[in-house]
Amino acid sequence: MLVAPTGYENAWNICAEDTDAPDTEMIDDLVNLLQGYNNINPNQIRILGSSNGAGLANRVFIENPNAGIDIICTIVSQLNEPQYHSGSFYQPGTSTDASTPFCGYDVAATPITTRKYLSICNDNDPVIPYAGGSSAVGVNFLHAETAAYLIAQHQGYTGDQLTSGNTIGNPAITEFSYLAGTVVHIKGDARHAANSTQRSYITDFFAGIDVVLAIDGKLHSKMNVYPNPTRSTVTVHRVSSQTVSYLVFNTLGQPVRQGMCHSKMLSIDLSSLPGSIYFLKMGDQLMRIVKSE
Repeated sequence: MLVAPTGYENAWNICAEDTDAPDTEMIDDLVNLLQGYNNINPNQIRILGSSNGAGLANRVFIENPNAGIDIICTIVSQLNEPQYHSGSFYQPGTSTDASTPFCGYDVAATPITTRKYLSICNDNDPVIPYAGGSSAVGVNFLHAETAAYLIAQHQGYTGDQLTSGNTIGNPAITEFSYLAGTVVHIKGDARHAANSTQRSYITDFFAGIDVVLAIDGKLHSKMNVYPNPTRSTVTVHRVSSQTVSYLVFNTLGQPVRQGMCHSKMLSIDLSSLPGSIYFLKMGDQLMRIVKSE
């Protein structure tokens, strides 16, 4: 289920926005309501926000403890300084107030680490500065690439910040991928919007599909794994039916399942494994799998 809300009075209660609506509470109530329907996977609620909606999506990432929200996507608005400063994530203690330090974001927060995160930003954005600093919306921002790196670190990444990425698609975008695609930052030049390549990437990211560049320069999907997260069995759907080996391993690199795939479809039973993050390697493809309890 995709939740992509529009702000009350076309604004979010982020900092200097002209509203005091209970926006994060509204998202929490909505997600809880959706999780009560028997035709919706309660562990696959995805949040998508653009511009000030991305500011709200970042608040959901930082503040909301509901593990059923498994993917966050922000478009043209990376972390701002109230949301991350002094080496920590923060949420407002009461209401936000532009006249107070960091707009009242004075309560340290610890985002849950099971979520995937996708950031879409453009280096020619006239509204939100890609390189960070002051903005027309009255709040300072982090550098877009640094913001993604800090999120990747929190989610378990221990390496250095990526200084270059993979250029893919037409229109071209640059992909900075951490933790086997768990945290991804996409740089483009679509100003304060998303181009067709970025939109295609978002679609595949939400679907849990590996995104690769084919010879024709377009984005193609080679492997889909669902449901993800799962409590028991995952199904792998491939483009090719060529026989290939597969390996499922844990975060320590220890194999937990392995075998051969001889067709386009394969089911892998993970029901006996403890709830955790695992990785599926099939040929030259690598996918992250979240196993729920």
